[in-house]
Amino acid sequence: MYFALKRNIDYLLFWDDDEYPYANIRGEGNEIIWEKQDNLLEHLNVIQYSDVTIGHRCGNMSPVPSIDFGEDEIKEQTFKEYIDAVSNEVVNWEKIKKYLNSDSPMEFAETDITEGKDKIVLKHVGLRNWLYASGLCLNLTHIDKIPAFYNPPLARGEDTFFCTLLTEAKVVQVPTYHFHDSFLKYPGIVRGKFPKKFEKLSVKDADIGERFLKASMGWIKYKPLLMYIMQRHSYLRDIEIAKEKLKNSIDKINEIFPNNDFLCLIGELEKYDENVQIHYKEYLKTNDVWNRIKICMQEEREKNK
Repeated sequence: MYFALKRNIDYLLFWDDDEYPYANIRGEGNEIIWEKQDNLLEHLNVIQYSDVTIGHRCGNMSPVPSIDFGEDEIKEQTFKEYIDAVSNEVVNWEKIKKYLNSDSPMEFAETDITEGKDKIVLKHVGLRNWLYASGLCLNLTHIDKIPAFYNPPLARGEDTFFCTLLTEAKVVQVPTYHFHDSFLKYPGIVRGKFPKKFEKLSVKDADIGERFLKASMGWIKYKPLLMYIMQRHSYLRDIEIAKEKLKNSIDKINEIFPNNDFLCLIGELEKYDENVQIHYKEYLKTNDVWNRIKICMQEEREKNK
């Protein structure tokens, strides 16, 4: 954002490399219909009247592989404890269970949106309304409404902590989709090679365990700070519950992903819990510095008009 301001860029759109400008629509007989999306144009049409615009997501919404529950595999309650331990503002057991019980590993686009019937939707953004970093467009001519991104060292969560301070902005959801390919299984989509069906992602698939471990690591590292910001009155109790659930489930998680060491998550959660107040001060300081930078930038822009 800083360099965009330095270059006098008005609008800044974030777009992850695992998201493609297509919508997968459910057709008759489970046929998959693919529809090209005008992401850039849709954002550009709306961002000039907004502070922030966001798009819609379809495809694979979570980097969690398909799990078979049972005595010989892993009990559902054990996996639930693991998800509870690593959970955050968008990852929780209710969502994961719905995904695991679904016939398809993918979420399909809604035709009301792809056909333009739902044009734009104003969203109230506060401490409990969350946006994804990709498909996110910022109006830098309204920079006073835009907070800084921050995440604890080597963690995820920069969009989460951005949203905790995005309280005064006008946020608009535009009618356009990204196909989210969280396991990078369908890169051919960008070259016009569309899958005719979606396969569930098994824990036995190559690279799945590593991807899931990396995602879990990123979640664990920002969980303490998110809890500290959102529920400080019960933080000490809640973080101990998370640690206990992680310890109760981690051995079984390690068994079903034998090529990956999930045990390291215990030490990471303890370390980021110990440093949570340091990270909270950094979070506040980052935004303090950013606010001073914004004032200087605005003054510079006014001089150059």
